[in-house]
Amino acid sequence: MQQRTLDILDKVLYGLIIALFVVIPFSEAGINIFAGLILIVLVATFVITRSVRGLDRGIWQPILALLIAGLLSLFFAADKGRGLHKFLSPLVKYVTVFVAVALTARTDSRRRWLTAIMLVTGLISAGYGIYQYGWLSIRRVYSFSYNPNVVAGYFAVLTALSVGLLTGVKSRLWQFVFSCTTLLGLGATVVTFSRGAIIGLVASGFVLFTMLMSKAKNKKAVLVVSLIICVVLVALTPDMLFQRFRQIADLENSSNRQRILLWQTAWDMFLDSPIVGQGPGGFSAQYEKFRLPGAGDFVSAHSVFLQVLAELGLLGFGACLWLGVLICRVIYAQLSTSDQDLEFGISLGTLLAAVTVLIHGLVDTAFLRTLVGTSMCCLAGLAYSIGLHHKDESSETVSP
Repeated sequence: MQQRTLDILDKVLYGLIIALFVVIPFSEAGINIFAGLILIVLVATFVITRSVRGLDRGIWQPILALLIAGLLSLFFAADKGRGLHKFLSPLVKYVTVFVAVALTARTDSRRRWLTAIMLVTGLISAGYGIYQYGWLSIRRVYSFSYNPNVVAGYFAVLTALSVGLLTGVKSRLWQFVFSCTTLLGLGATVVTFSRGAIIGLVASGFVLFTMLMSKAKNKKAVLVVSLIICVVLVALTPDMLFQRFRQIADLENSSNRQRILLWQTAWDMFLDSPIVGQGPGGFSAQYEKFRLPGAGDFVSAHSVFLQVLAELGLLGFGACLWLGVLICRVIYAQLSTSDQDLEFGISLGTLLAAVTVLIHGLVDTAFLRTLVGTSMCCLAGLAYSIGLHHKDESSETVSP
């Protein structure tokens, strides 16, 4: 009877995850609704089994450390109402999505379907963004989102996944398909004119180039092809993007000046409470108290790293770092053991997406926005599930 109930819950959870993947680029409210339902099913599973089946015990340590750090920070927060809201979203929401996908996407078929849904819905959003730029003459596109920088982070994740899949597959047909998805995702990222997202993609491209050069038998061919791709991409880049990059060195530029003031404000908040921070959502709650002369009205620190330090302190930042390094280490190890194109492509795409999001996070808080953070956690869950799948297979083989 218990096993039948668990099987039903598993199917319900998988259905909710499919629904979540479908709505990610289109509705923030939809993401929150399905993430909440997923959390309820996970809790129900835990109540029945007294454990979450199939997830490596090692991953629970940093997850629990992060949740405890968030609760401690919330306890000392000045605005506990706002802090509770921000603790639940994004902190609990991101953990829920990652755990649910890692547990549920345990078969090749499920991973294939979820990857396909992520690509198709992402390409619809990217196509609409390019339509906004080409036909509606929108200067900086935002697709179905509300902010060009946020949707740029999402398009960058989509592009990184496409590049990973393109690198992993051997079929000419699928190479063509993923070449098209890569170009569409990259084009959509460019017309957001988000410098942070584009720099993140360049950094992930450099990481990929380094990996290919280290393993290639014909290094000269890899170098030549890479140079040709770079020249073509630069030649196709709109002039407006070059203008925006030239503004980076101009410290009198209002955008640059405001970012510097925000970074200093976040650092001051961290120094004020270095251990537990100002609490989830504490940057916006305490902004007026720490606001510097000349700073505008903002609700984020324009840097994921500084905002996490300001809000969760060293405890929360350390837990985030621990969890991120553990996930990336597990996924990186899969690159040498994955014997299937899809598994290798998802693992590589996730690592490239992580590089992109982290570099973008130096100058923006896109990862803390629902669209980018949820898509990244879904992708990380997919990649992490591959290791769990192989571990289960090996244990079944060894057992008598």
